[in-house]
Amino acid sequence: MYLASNPNTEAEKSVSETLGIMVEPIKNWYSTLDLYQIKIKNKIVPGSPNANTLTYGLPENQSCFNGTGNTPCGPGQGYNLFTPWFASASYSNIQSSTTSGIELNTSYRFDLGSYGNLQTTFDMTHIMSYVESIDGVDYQLAGSHGPTATNADTAQPKNKIHAAISYVHNDWSVTTSFNWVDGYSLLDPTPQGNSITSCAKAGMYSGWFPNGNIPSNYCQVSSFLDTDVTVLYKASDKLNLHMGITNIFNRQPPVDFASYVGKGLPYNPSLHAAGVMGRFINLGLTYHF
Repeated sequence: MYLASNPNTEAEKSVSETLGIMVEPIKNWYSTLDLYQIKIKNKIVPGSPNANTLTYGLPENQSCFNGTGNTPCGPGQGYNLFTPWFASASYSNIQSSTTSGIELNTSYRFDLGSYGNLQTTFDMTHIMSYVESIDGVDYQLAGSHGPTATNADTAQPKNKIHAAISYVHNDWSVTTSFNWVDGYSLLDPTPQGNSITSCAKAGMYSGWFPNGNIPSNYCQVSSFLDTDVTVLYKASDKLNLHMGITNIFNRQPPVDFASYVGKGLPYNPSLHAAGVMGRFINLGLTYHF
């Protein structure tokens, strides 16, 4: 698709509002709580292709892929992955978005005297609302896969949590961290997301189920927990030894047929990279001359 310039396009405008509180009720315990709202107006996005300029580079009787193999193109016969096409479109200011949420951070350090100290941290982000307005119509996208057209199709899980426990004693430190991502649906009701309002439509556009109807247990992407461990030993003022294990329990990523790599791999590498990679062990040393 060729994107033409548009002299009538206006600059994007954004307004951010935050309200926060910081407290330290007792020694070594520190917490922050923030509420936020971000509004973006006149978002510059590609417009719809002009049907009058749509042309195909190959005849219609080329082979199409139907999920099991190639077959002559026809109604309900899938789609042709190799047919080049051309259509012109221009940028426009047809969208705006409003998102709001809560961010919480709290940490506490336990003083264990001669046994060292223990540091705990907890961070949580919760999306209360994510509304995308297109041509005057509002679409609620929190907890969904949208907006696929302007968000690289990485999804909008409502909740994310990071927690860590660090133990430090003399020259040793051990940190265990937990990264949790909430589940979300495959749906994207926006027109630019092909108005995927049902599991059947999500299947058609996934490439894995060209006839639609993804099994119901795959309509909702499951949550994912990644656990990492890092060990650091300070051998001297110049030499440090370290070991890290990512995804120590070798958790597999949840199936996501609608991600931006979904037609090749049914996973979401932006949210579940540790699961895609699997358990990974890193050993090393650092020496300062």
